[in-house]
Amino acid sequence: MCEAVKISTKQASCHIFTYKEGLISYLGHDLKLRVDNFTVDFIEASRKITATFDLHSIVVEAVVKDGVELDSVLSEKECLEICQNISSKIFSDPKGKITFESSAITATDDGFDLQGILAVNGHQQQVDLVLFGQNGQLRLEHTINQPQFGIKPFSAMLGAIKIKPDVKVVLTIFDLDPLPKFVRQY
Repeated sequence: MCEAVKISTKQASCHIFTYKEGLISYLGHDLKLRVDNFTVDFIEASRKITATFDLHSIVVEAVVKDGVELDSVLSEKECLEICQNISSKIFSDPKGKITFESSAITATDDGFDLQGILAVNGHQQQVDLVLFGQNGQLRLEHTINQPQFGIKPFSAMLGAIKIKPDVKVVLTIFDLDPLPKFVRQY
């Protein structure tokens, strides 16, 4: 029996970037959020990748202004309120999970093209992802359109401040040693 190689926060990081918009968006913040509980399974025998991300483990890592990460801009109370909004108001699925299961993996010159099913908030979609090698790491960047997955982007003050529908998810695997051979070449 071939077991999956599990990657978690010890070998990787997962961040979600949100962007503000609206009439008085200057009062809001672009955010870098961190997912603190996730696993990515690499199954060599079937050349399959599955992943599960716990959305109740999201924390605010930094405010981003003009591409620069700023910590200590938000109070601990404000960060907690943001996380509570994410858990209770944005995701209707009480399990609060995002899952991905690959159906095809194709090696490229600098990584892998992945096809599979992304499930968020009870909605599933076929997606094409790119996992690329960079500086001895593997990195995946993907934009998720929240309304396509039944998520109403957060808004306040009657929509004068809101989060743009598209958020960017970045998964970085920085420890390649435990990965199966078919992935480790980068």
